[in-house]
Amino acid sequence: MLANLLPLGLVFAGVWDVADVVFCYWLENLVIGCYNLLRIAAAHSLGAEEKLGLGLFFAAHYGIFCLGHMVFLVDVFGFPGAPSGWPAPGGGFALFDAIAMPELLFPPRLWWPLLALAASHGLSFVTHYLIGGERLAANNKTLMGRPYGRVVVMHLWLFVGGFLVKEWNAPMAALLALVALKTLIDAGSHAYLHRPRALAQARARTG
Repeated sequence: MLANLLPLGLVFAGVWDVADVVFCYWLENLVIGCYNLLRIAAAHSLGAEEKLGLGLFFAAHYGIFCLGHMVFLVDVFGFPGAPSGWPAPGGGFALFDAIAMPELLFPPRLWWPLLALAASHGLSFVTHYLIGGERLAANNKTLMGRPYGRVVVMHLWLFVGGFLVKEWNAPMAALLALVALKTLIDAGSHAYLHRPRALAQARARTG
């Protein structure tokens, strides 16, 4: 959870701006979605057909949310990798531009945090889910519900933070709201998902 403060420090140090942090959190949602597909594939209680169906449904459902968030963020901030002279935020057609030129969404300065996020969540996946036995307790409900806490964070921030940016021109206040929301959700999610009692019960059921 303390990692949430690092992007904030980069903003205060002048290395990043608010848009970089917001898009970094959006990229983290993509990473989480990818690892959730791996969790579905490795779930102990699901058969092959159930894994395929659940994985396809999750990819479509979660992907729609992430796509909608991307369009909104581009409308507010513009593309993080946009060159000078690129149309200002609110120019429309963000989806088509992103497909044609993915470097607009993934500029080089965001590569290293994206790799760091992938490594961090990958370590958690291996440590807690595969080795720690969380895959034994995984079911349709937990697998579908697990990633959506982050979606809720982005959803709430889009209403609150987007208003602060567009109407009040207060990007730092919007960033502080995002960091606070994300830290609260991360803390609650970590405590709930990694609780030892649930893992012990799952191991007992599987013998």
